[in-house]
Amino acid sequence: MPLFYPSRGLERRPRVCYTTENAAVRSERGDFGPRPGKTVRAEAAAAKKEEPLITFQYFKLGDAIERSLHELGISEPTTIQEEVIPEVLLGHNVLALAQTGSGKTLAYGAPILHKLSAQTPKERRIRALVIVPTRELALQVRENIRSYAEYLPLRCDCVFGGVDMEKQKRMLAKQTPDILVSTPGRLRDILTQPDAPRGLLGGCETVVLDEADKLFESTFLADTKDILSFVPAQRQTLMFSATMPKQMEATAHELMGAYVRKLAQPRNSTVETIDQTLYYVDRENKFPLLLHILSRGFDGTVLIFTATKYRSRMVAEKLCENGFAADVTTAGMSMNSRQKKFADLRSGKTRILVSTNLLARGVDAENVSLIVQYDIPDAAQEYIHRIGRTGRAGRSGTAVSLCEFWEKKYVRNIEKLMGKPIPVVTDHPYPMTCFEVPHDRHGRPVDPNVQESRNAARAFNAERAAKKRAEQEAQNMARTLEEEPRRKDAPEPEPQKPEPAAAPSASEQDLPPRRRRRRRRRRPRRTRGADAAPEELPEE
Repeated sequence: MPLFYPSRGLERRPRVCYTTENAAVRSERGDFGPRPGKTVRAEAAAAKKEEPLITFQYFKLGDAIERSLHELGISEPTTIQEEVIPEVLLGHNVLALAQTGSGKTLAYGAPILHKLSAQTPKERRIRALVIVPTRELALQVRENIRSYAEYLPLRCDCVFGGVDMEKQKRMLAKQTPDILVSTPGRLRDILTQPDAPRGLLGGCETVVLDEADKLFESTFLADTKDILSFVPAQRQTLMFSATMPKQMEATAHELMGAYVRKLAQPRNSTVETIDQTLYYVDRENKFPLLLHILSRGFDGTVLIFTATKYRSRMVAEKLCENGFAADVTTAGMSMNSRQKKFADLRSGKTRILVSTNLLARGVDAENVSLIVQYDIPDAAQEYIHRIGRTGRAGRSGTAVSLCEFWEKKYVRNIEKLMGKPIPVVTDHPYPMTCFEVPHDRHGRPVDPNVQESRNAARAFNAERAAKKRAEQEAQNMARTLEEEPRRKDAPEPEPQKPEPAAAPSASEQDLPPRRRRRRRRRRPRRTRGADAAPEELPEE
């Protein structure tokens, strides 16, 4: 008999006890002994594959949402969607862990839209809040939720840094969205403004922390906690991530209390359809090896990740010099420029895009086929997120990592996190020959990427200061040349005669001459004891 969720009428598929079923099959066959080469887990997996796949009609999300998903070509839910959607509809707090590209946005977006569409508040207010770490991810989540709510009278909008805050505050006050997507820093700035709309998040019912492991880092954690202090305590909190550090569950318990944990795959695992390879190479040969890899040909778009903004610009400029149409996007660019580059990446207009970790989280571009890690990340979780930009939704992809000798420690941490080694390519034209860790002048080990950026910044500042001094000297010289003819044509000034001293007045003549008081010079006092001169010491 099918089971039903309380108060929702959602039918749950019955859980089959595979051990009992297999035992019954064996008894009918007369086989009562152990089956060689077969295990209960393998039999369970085989039986599970034979189960019929479900569709989104199983969750009873409503005709409007099902129609939107059908137009988007989405018919069968992924594992994380199948596990999370019923829990969200029941109002439970959920901590979900799923691989990159597994459809986490739909896993929380569709049930939230279903819950909001079932209620009609008297006044428009923010009823769901989605917090994401980057601006690009905020734009992507907003577009996805709007596509799911195509036939619903619900409004979704986003706020993030890099644009005018006053316009965003007016939007939140006059055109309040039902679902708000935001980055932590900008939303906290808006909420702490004296003229911020009162009770902006007072009616929020659901809070989603997308890429929760990134939001729990020191850069975002304080802002995230401040934002949650404006949300009612009686709320539903959902956390989604592709990696789960050790401290993540403790922070989740602090922010949510009791919650349901859903793991769609082993922790910190990567997608099996991504072909990962590792190249050991010296620092000066990294770019020639990159050209060698790109010269073999590639389909779709290539994402190249570097450690610093300076290296991103440097790699993009060198690629353009060698005939590859490459673009660059970093955190220091304007928001309009970043939006344009992100749109060109998703449309396929950009073939090669170089970036820092800015695009390592949540960015969904279907045509990305090759990921090149020009610099190995110091955080092992970032490796999983970087290569997750390819091989999304069951597609295949390739991830190449270029490793220097001093970066081997990062590779060991990555392999320890994933629980498996990365295949090493030894047959390439630029093998590693330097086996020393770089040191500074004091003999301490240093990060050459950071040192390179600092040197470039010093050279840039020195060049800008010299250019400014040259401009100032040119201006002074031009001003001097303009004033010189005026000085020649101007008449020479007549010498001024000293004015005669004024005669004393009558009252001053009658006064007697002032007597100068002679000041007596004070002689230094003589001291007795150790400070006195030797000849002035008292006799014993």
